[in-house]
Amino acid sequence: MKTWLIVLPLLGLLIVGPPLFLGTSTYPITIIDGSSMRPTYSDGDLVIYGAPVINDIQNETIIVYVPKGTGLTFADSILAPAVIHRVVEIIVDTNGVTNFRTKGDNNQFADGQLVSADRVLGVAQFNIPLLGHLLLFIRSTQGLIASGIIILFLSFRRYFLSDSGRRMEMSMDAITEARLEGVLDADRYEFLKIAAEQGAANKNDSISIAFIEFLDGKGSARVSAKKAFCGICGRESLLLISSDGMEFSYCKNCDHHTS
Repeated sequence: MKTWLIVLPLLGLLIVGPPLFLGTSTYPITIIDGSSMRPTYSDGDLVIYGAPVINDIQNETIIVYVPKGTGLTFADSILAPAVIHRVVEIIVDTNGVTNFRTKGDNNQFADGQLVSADRVLGVAQFNIPLLGHLLLFIRSTQGLIASGIIILFLSFRRYFLSDSGRRMEMSMDAITEARLEGVLDADRYEFLKIAAEQGAANKNDSISIAFIEFLDGKGSARVSAKKAFCGICGRESLLLISSDGMEFSYCKNCDHHTS
């Protein structure tokens, strides 16, 4: 199983899951950046909000909204900073349009501008203290640079390893995939993993010895895993192949290896 087959669905779920689950038209988080909502929220708190049901919004409801913008709520939520304040008055104009007067809990006066219903992104549900500081840093210039460096380092990590390090990491990736696919049982996987990390095998275990010999092959050869069939029992087995021509195979059914 390739790592990206796991990562991509999880990433997709992380992106589309919260808006679908909470029924919002935007990604349902906002970060407190200031002191206007103290003591309810503090600077750096991350607030999760749900879909607004306009008729259910009452005085004292805490809403998330965009004060002004293009008129397209989704675009405004990206381009304009969202505000999170408490409703202190509900005003319905002569055209039947609902507007809200808002106020920060820590502000002396109410906000000067009314918030029309179409500007409301959501109603606050709960908050995670201080987590927003991390997201604010990531969004900053310094944070973007740091994130880029980390991503580049992780992407090219193998190029910074020694030849033997690259070979071992690729081999461990291969047997991890084999474990996830059920080709290796848990005990044998742990046995091979420990042998690889320590660079030595139990002298009484020929399978670990063969695996270490495979890892000690010719430098930085690429290693790939393939499904094969055991020559003894005919069951599905693990086959590691390196680009320098070395092979290591193992069958969990009969606990047999070839190399």
